[in-house]
Amino acid sequence: MTLALRNSVFKPTNLLDEWFNEEYYTHLQKTENGYKLEVPLAGFKKENIEVNIEKGILKVKANRGEKGEIKFDQNYYLPKDVNTDNVKASHEDGLLTLNFNSNTKTYKITIK
Repeated sequence: MTLALRNSVFKPTNLLDEWFNEEYYTHLQKTENGYKLEVPLAGFKKENIEVNIEKGILKVKANRGEKGEIKFDQNYYLPKDVNTDNVKASHEDGLLTLNFNSNTKTYKITIK
């Protein structure tokens, strides 16, 4: 069973760009091995996206436009059981996908 959460996380930082006024939604899903986070970044090139993790906070920054005038800058608090040592990231069809493994292991205990 997976749990999906949607949160409004982004409004444009450059209010002069009225044409770019849609809200961005992230999708966090609990998976069998950890978590999957999807961030829509349509129109942003992979080389203009920066992802960092610092003290349990995931930082996603991106820019687009001739002079980088349209920006995405969002921080996410990661769940405590996320293993940040082995994160897999991809950016396809305008969707940044991050897969995190969980530090929590489940053990079945046999009662004798």
